[in-house]
Amino acid sequence: MIQNYFNQTVLVQVPTKSISTDTGENVESWSTGTTVKASIRPLSLDKQFIQNQSHALVTHRMYSTYLPDVNDRVYYDSRYYQIVSIIDPMTMSRFYQVDMRHVS
Repeated sequence: MIQNYFNQTVLVQVPTKSISTDTGENVESWSTGTTVKASIRPLSLDKQFIQNQSHALVTHRMYSTYLPDVNDRVYYDSRYYQIVSIIDPMTMSRFYQVDMRHVS
């Protein structure tokens, strides 16, 4: 079963926009989204080189049955990852390949 491959628990956070009461400016923050089972792995240097030919820095790849939005970010193991692209590798909507960049 493919679900056995997803042995890590990650938190998908969603951006929220609000207006500051002090300055009246738009403020973007991150709110807790969904906790999902996934598999996150760092890309090897040769895969990073091939993937980064598109000028989008990718450092990690996640597989999950959950479909996040490209504007979301992932929190796992005290690190944040910005989503770069989402691919349905089997084109059957059974699981998704999420390419990410480590941001902090």
